[in-house]
Amino acid sequence: MARGHWRLNYRTAEAWLGVVEGRLHEQHRRAAHRLGRPIMPLRGARREGKVWIAGHAAGARAARVKHVACAIACNGGRAVAVRVRGPDGEDHWMRARSFVLAAGPIESARLLLASGLDRAVPRLGRGLVRHPTVSYMLVEPYPAPAPINPHELLDGALMPFPEHGYTVEIVGPLPMAEAMHGELKKRSVSGSAAADMRVTHVNAMSETEPNGASSVTLSRTDVDALGRAVPIIRLATTRKDRESIARMKASCVAIAEAIAQPGAELLLIEEPAPNRYPLSRGWYLRDGRWRRGPMHAVGSAAGGR
Repeated sequence: MARGHWRLNYRTAEAWLGVVEGRLHEQHRRAAHRLGRPIMPLRGARREGKVWIAGHAAGARAARVKHVACAIACNGGRAVAVRVRGPDGEDHWMRARSFVLAAGPIESARLLLASGLDRAVPRLGRGLVRHPTVSYMLVEPYPAPAPINPHELLDGALMPFPEHGYTVEIVGPLPMAEAMHGELKKRSVSGSAAADMRVTHVNAMSETEPNGASSVTLSRTDVDALGRAVPIIRLATTRKDRESIARMKASCVAIAEAIAQPGAELLLIEEPAPNRYPLSRGWYLRDGRWRRGPMHAVGSAAGGR
């Protein structure tokens, strides 16, 4: 009964978000068959064919922007208020019946630690888990075909590797956006030639092993421009983590080779550094234009209850 109730709520949420499912390219289907791997179409929230973002929600109109959360006040084991600093540099207390903490693994732990909650939860910020990401661009000297999906960014597929704990995402083929020409200029490809090419993004993401040596703590001496203690990130990488990253790269290359047409070139765009916390980077669509840059910090850390 509980599971059925959960599924009903999930379907209701998907309907509210406008989640739709794309259609598979035949070349992706054939590639999966040759590799002996399952494949499924991309799914995503779309409104009027465009990517749905939180700003489209009716509640976003009441959002208070340019305010930074600095501390949480608790009473009887419950959060009752959040101290925020506004653009005028003044602190204000915001009260509500409930709060959602969704600041990412680093900033969420930082806020909880700054609120002194580590006295109640000693493990707070420990066991920092990273989500290493590997990104490739498959560039082919052919024009992009007409989209087979009416919704933005659903031309592609997911190829899961559950036995290794990751999934490879294939997005494309897409027209070569002007913002991507810089990657080709490094390889002596002119902008006019790049305009006649197409690109397919092949990405994979895994999760590192929980490790007590990886953690988020706060500096006792250094503060940022708002006077908040600077977070200290300690990382530890295991042999299993390194093997997982190598497998992701091998899987992305095998999939790209299986879908590539003659004359294609595969470019490694992003791979995780062993001792650097991954700020997810990649190509994303904003205001109808492709851009590349940081997207979000990916991972988790102990937050307690």
